[in-house]
Amino acid sequence: FAIGYSRWRTGKKFWRSCRELMLSLLVSIRALALADPTAPEVHIAIGGFQKQMDDLLVFAEPYWSQTDEETRIGWERDSQVMRVAGGDARAKRLEKAWTFYE
Repeated sequence: FAIGYSRWRTGKKFWRSCRELMLSLLVSIRALALADPTAPEVHIAIGGFQKQMDDLLVFAEPYWSQTDEETRIGWERDSQVMRVAGGDARAKRLEKAWTFYE
């Protein structure tokens, strides 16, 4: 979501270093989306993806001040939803997946 949102809202002004990270995450999540959703390793990989996405959001935070006010306000509102969505369910799936390898 953040990848599409930020690219759509900021266009060519978007920060190159963030775009590189986002595109690598986009390729990763596409591969995971095509993988077996019942496989524990997929849930572990999704956990790693989510960690990288969280790190990217922290990395990108200072750059939002370079966007227009409307974009920044929209991002601040929408990013809160992203941080909450699926948290508990995701954590439970990840924990269950790790038990397969322990």
